[in-house]
Amino acid sequence: MRDDILGGLKNALERGENINKAIVSLINAGYSEKEVKEAANFLQGGTPNLQQSDNNLPQVEKKVQNIQTPVKKFPQPKINQNILPVNSLPTSKVVVEEKKGKGKIIILSIILFILVCVLVFSIIFRKTIIGWFS
Repeated sequence: MRDDILGGLKNALERGENINKAIVSLINAGYSEKEVKEAANFLQGGTPNLQQSDNNLPQVEKKVQNIQTPVKKFPQPKINQNILPVNSLPTSKVVVEEKKGKGKIIILSIILFILVCVLVFSIIFRKTIIGWFS
């Protein structure tokens, strides 16, 4: 038994639909008639009684075809013209990333400055430094 058929029938029953109407709906949707009837019998807790459901099915099909459901019209929500454009969000992320990038640049610049100072002092005081190791 397929879970999607069983779920469709359960959903229809939870919404207050008639089981026969749900069966017809699933058969019209392209599901196998045998599988739909098995799932319906399983939900009803009874044993498979295909002859009884066959007798009810044509009557329900005729009723379903004659019933027209009214179309509900919902009012369309008003669109607020004061909404900020979506483009403003990514620019704020870029600003945050630029601030992080500036911090890295400052730290790397300080390290570079210290290394250049060490190089200059080692060139100026190279004789003293060589004297320490000899």
